[in-house]
Amino acid sequence: TLESWGNINFLDLTYDLVTHSVSGNAVRARVEWLVRFSPKSGGQPQESKTTLDVIFKKEDATWKIGEIKSSL
Repeated sequence: TLESWGNINFLDLTYDLVTHSVSGNAVRARVEWLVRFSPKSGGQPQESKTTLDVIFKKEDATWKIGEIKSSL
C-alpha cells in the first residue's frame, strides 16, 4: 500500500460528518470522504468518494471509533 501511495500526488482530501443520532456515550454518523489525486507519472486528476456509517464511542473521556460499515 505504501509503495502504491508513493506513485500518487494527493491534491485534496475533504470529509463531511453528519450526525444521525446521539445516545449516551455513542454517536452514529455518516462520514463522506472525497479524495482528489493524480498519478505522479502524469495524467488527469481523479476523484474517489467513500461513504461510511460510523459509531463513535466515548471511552475514558475520549471519543473512539467503535464500528465502521461501508455505506451503499
